[in-house]
Amino acid sequence: MPRFRWNTALCRCYTLSCPGGHRIGARAMVRLFAWALGVCLVVTGAAQAEGRYRVGYGLVFTNDIIGDGHDRWRSGSVASSRVYAPGWNGTAPARLGEMLELRFNGEIIAPDDVSTPAPGDRPFAGALSLGLHSHVARAGMEYAVGADLVVTGSQTGLDDFQGFLHDIVGGDDLSAGVRRNQVSDGFHPTAVVEAGRSFDLGGVRLRPFAEARAGIETLVRAGADITIGSL
Repeated sequence: MPRFRWNTALCRCYTLSCPGGHRIGARAMVRLFAWALGVCLVVTGAAQAEGRYRVGYGLVFTNDIIGDGHDRWRSGSVASSRVYAPGWNGTAPARLGEMLELRFNGEIIAPDDVSTPAPGDRPFAGALSLGLHSHVARAGMEYAVGADLVVTGSQTGLDDFQGFLHDIVGGDDLSAGVRRNQVSDGFHPTAVVEAGRSFDLGGVRLRPFAEARAGIETLVRAGADITIGSL
């Protein structure tokens, strides 16, 4: 079974202010979300017109503060996906392009100390992405092939968003230097290919996988997912 690691709202351009003085709802961020919403509606309509319907949905939140209480590096993210196919019988189809997954991801990567970072620590990075991927299963193997468009920089508004959240729940403010030195504005097409195989071990499912990415990050990685119980 493929992993879908990866609600629709209409928004108007307005500004929220918090006690710390951070202002959320920048026009650039609203434009990006409006653009992503438009693409989602177009892809969803096209998928349904071709005889597909939604067979899966995923939503995952992460925050680095959960666990050891420290908020740094992979600071936080939200990932959502919609999966469309002509039907679902427990496995992905054999034909590429028959099952489509629409992915949206927002992520903040930050230095260990966002007010006075250590020399050489990673710069602050805000990233929003929208992608389309296809899942297939052949000869016991599971494959996913697709592409994402990743938007980076202050144009995402995620630096202001993190400051807004920190003013509410507590946390250090981003210094002016961290904001100036953050990853610059850009649009990064990214290709993704993944292969995996699932093994049922009683009430546990083990899925080793390998993945290659080229674009915003260029890397090859391998790992395994362990699922306990049923979804």
